[in-house]
Amino acid sequence: MCQTETGLMIIDQHAAHERILYERALLWLNSQSSFSQQLLIPIKIILTKIDFHIAVSLKEDLQNLGFNFNMLKDDQIELNGVPSDVKIGDENKIFQELIDQYKEYELKLNLEKRDNLAKSFACRSAIKTGDRLTFTEMTGLIDNLFASQMPYVCPHGRPTVIRITTEELDKRFSRT
Repeated sequence: MCQTETGLMIIDQHAAHERILYERALLWLNSQSSFSQQLLIPIKIILTKIDFHIAVSLKEDLQNLGFNFNMLKDDQIELNGVPSDVKIGDENKIFQELIDQYKEYELKLNLEKRDNLAKSFACRSAIKTGDRLTFTEMTGLIDNLFASQMPYVCPHGRPTVIRITTEELDKRFSRT
């Protein structure tokens, strides 16, 4: 929550971070260049046959997002790099959740491949509701949100911000 000149603003940190990551992912996917943070120690991930085939079919786009990996035998990949927005220690989990989310959106929604991938990445990489942020992280989130193209909704259409005017607060506290 933060005070504004006209009242109070409540920000859904997960939805806000999703918006930021979604727009960033689309930018990366369309730039055709990799934005990867290399891992000191590569991570081997065992996938199901279906997930392995999805990873193979999305490899170029996943690399544009920052997921650098090699295909190994027996439906395994070796993850060598991740986007800078992936929390350290969550690399394996985020990659698997990204594939799972991609499959879910593919079944439920009629999305273009890159839009699906960007939404899946944003959804799975975003900070979670209830995660504690430092003051610096909060202000950075707000600054990045309002620098985005569509700051008032997440990629799924949910609001990122609720505004309550001073007049509305006064009415609710019976001050009018």
